[in-house]
Amino acid sequence: MLLGHSYLPDAFKTADHEAVWSQVGDAIASLEAFSPHVFLNSGTLLGAVRDGKLIDHDDDVDLAVLIDAQNEEEAGRVWRRMCEEMAAQGMLDSSKERDMAQVQLKTGGQTTIDVFPGWIDRGRVYVYPHTYGTLDEADLLPLGTCRITGLKIPAHPEKMLAVNYGDGWQKPDP
Repeated sequence: MLLGHSYLPDAFKTADHEAVWSQVGDAIASLEAFSPHVFLNSGTLLGAVRDGKLIDHDDDVDLAVLIDAQNEEEAGRVWRRMCEEMAAQGMLDSSKERDMAQVQLKTGGQTTIDVFPGWIDRGRVYVYPHTYGTLDEADLLPLGTCRITGLKIPAHPEKMLAVNYGDGWQKPDP
């Protein structure tokens, strides 16, 4: 199955990165009403850490929200309630029908922002869909600060990137 990434005309190669990061900062501020732990995730984290910028061929921003849950079942219930509340507050892009495993924020701008749930169970980190208990809590918390954006990232982002993209994450893989 092909994903829509890099096939859209408004990829980050031609975007105003300052404007994108501003929209992301606003989105994070709104998500912090639900959790104090909102951080760059997936391709956005990869670009910020590896390249010092958004990845040219990417076309959306990925964030994770650490929810207060102790296991997968509880995480599902908490995430569903959080998504319902975000929808009720008009925060979600209702034109994007999803199964709620991830949601897309309504930004008021051109930046697409996907939000994924994360939780900690017995000291192990879970971030849908790539990190399933493979990191220690200390690899995530306390959150660090991205040197490029000033936004929050995992305490040891290289460990999360290795889980998500493999040990060769430091080099682009065309």
